[in-house]
Amino acid sequence: MTKAGATFCALLVQFALAPLAGLAAPGAAIAGPDIWKSFERRCIGPLEAIEPANIDGLVEDGVDTRLESYRDPAGFFTLERDRIVSSKSNLCRLTAFYDKKTGPAFEAWARMVIADGHYQMIENSRPSLLLESTIWREPRIQVEVDFLGLTGRPFLEVRETDLES
Repeated sequence: MTKAGATFCALLVQFALAPLAGLAAPGAAIAGPDIWKSFERRCIGPLEAIEPANIDGLVEDGVDTRLESYRDPAGFFTLERDRIVSSKSNLCRLTAFYDKKTGPAFEAWARMVIADGHYQMIENSRPSLLLESTIWREPRIQVEVDFLGLTGRPFLEVRETDLES
């Protein structure tokens, strides 16, 4: 197994154990939106198409100098996106409570997009998984999944880079 593959498997195991570490929301047992599908529809799809993140149906939660923040009305996730979409920066981050379907859904997506040559695994110094688009899109985009999250909640992020093919 490659180093990237071992890292991938280790992080999926950590994600599977996240509820034991207290990362699950008190109401996480209540059925909510499919977090991975929400991330694909709101972040990956639009950024792959060089469009802003999809905020339809979300509630504005605040704006700072760089990011706009929105939340799912039911409270299952927050979405942050760049306030000003430019050719130099475009970011969409979805921070969510634990959802046991996210890990396997991400794994299936990652295997598919790596196999079809659209993305490649990138070594990363953080405890997260990082994929980068290949020559099909310029500038390249990166998809990062951090199951432990900087805030104690897992996050999924897609961002444009300044890298060209």
